[in-house]
Amino acid sequence: MIVLVCFISSQNNIVKTIESRREQLIPQDLFKKKKGPDYPVHFKISVFNPQRARIGFDKFLLHAAKSVDAVILLVEHQHSHLARSVENAVFAATFEVEYEERIVNFKNFFGSYFSQLFRNFFTIKTLMGDAEKEQAMMLPLRNFDAPELREMARLVREESRSNTFVIALEAQLARILKRRLPRNRSNCKTKYFIDDQGMHFVYGNEKHARYDTGAPHVAACEINGLFRFGKSIDTSRHYNASFGDGDDTYISGDFPDCHGSTKTIPKTPNQTHVNMFANDFC
Repeated sequence: MIVLVCFISSQNNIVKTIESRREQLIPQDLFKKKKGPDYPVHFKISVFNPQRARIGFDKFLLHAAKSVDAVILLVEHQHSHLARSVENAVFAATFEVEYEERIVNFKNFFGSYFSQLFRNFFTIKTLMGDAEKEQAMMLPLRNFDAPELREMARLVREESRSNTFVIALEAQLARILKRRLPRNRSNCKTKYFIDDQGMHFVYGNEKHARYDTGAPHVAACEINGLFRFGKSIDTSRHYNASFGDGDDTYISGDFPDCHGSTKTIPKTPNQTHVNMFANDFC
């Protein structure tokens, strides 16, 4: 498995340390004697310095994240706004540079500060190794209306280094999985994730579509389609989203898409569902 560890910092000493030591900064004791399909883990280190960059962070990350299996983001607090548009795609933590000794001894600071972050991320990676759990965790965040999905995203954004992160995350995941049910008035045994608006989502097996890239889409649209909570996801599959408790399904309404615009779907007799990707493109 290849993991991109991307730093955002404008502290020259930190940037130089990262660029010179790279993989040496990773706390290797976390991965000793580990076995399984994800091991060995190879790290790709990248640094984005906002004061020197010639492109925006989203474009930088999209280029850096090509052909990796996971993205972990470490952000100097003053630059946390740069990652806002991809905060549900990456697994991130912020850090403060308050004392000069932290800059000078950044390797030690890094090892102590981020060990829990790595442990929590690999728990997410393990959870998403189960197909049903992964489908629950990949649900479109703008269109699947459920407080537990929003809380799961908040935990990833704000509690990624917490010692109680795993327990809290698994509790929300269990609640989402309880929403996976067959339609009430149908003999079909297919199970759907059902949100608070009665919208039914099933992860389709078909691979006949892909989310759009290029204008009016932005780099963040593609990143959010490539990753969820730091883990890479299948870009060729989507959810089939629809309303209706029986066999006669339909879809209509206004739906937020991957870059904040609105997709309007008029109600027509032949519109039984819409293809919706994890990044909300539909």
